[in-house]
Amino acid sequence: MGDWEDYVTKVCVLGRPAQMQELASQWEQLFHNAGSVAEELRRLSSDLQSTFTGPAGDAYRKHLDTIRQTIEKVHDDHVSIIQSLNQAAGDLNTAQQNMPVPDYMMDDVNNRRAELDQLNTAGARAMTGALSPALAVAPDAF
Repeated sequence: MGDWEDYVTKVCVLGRPAQMQELASQWEQLFHNAGSVAEELRRLSSDLQSTFTGPAGDAYRKHLDTIRQTIEKVHDDHVSIIQSLNQAAGDLNTAQQNMPVPDYMMDDVNNRRAELDQLNTAGARAMTGALSPALAVAPDAF
């Protein structure tokens, strides 16, 4: 079992409940968009029933239905990630609010958290090409 400082680091320094909630929101939007695509495929297949007939029409509608079913299966198999992320974010937030950190250590915890935020931001920008090479190497110089 880890010592108390390890728990403080994992919960108060590394923990980001707001980011977990944002990720849950992004998943929710993704599933909403995928559901819209599945519904549009259902509508398209139905609309084509009277105009695109014969073996080719049947094969095409079957293909559209397979795509729709795949989208719906992915949704059904993975939609619980939204609830899981929101639950974890809530639990982490509760843990952060209730973690006993002595007043004399709060500055250290907050500074470590701020440093980690800066590193994460710089890393994300560097990965997405948002930083020039010079800025990535010496961010304080600018």
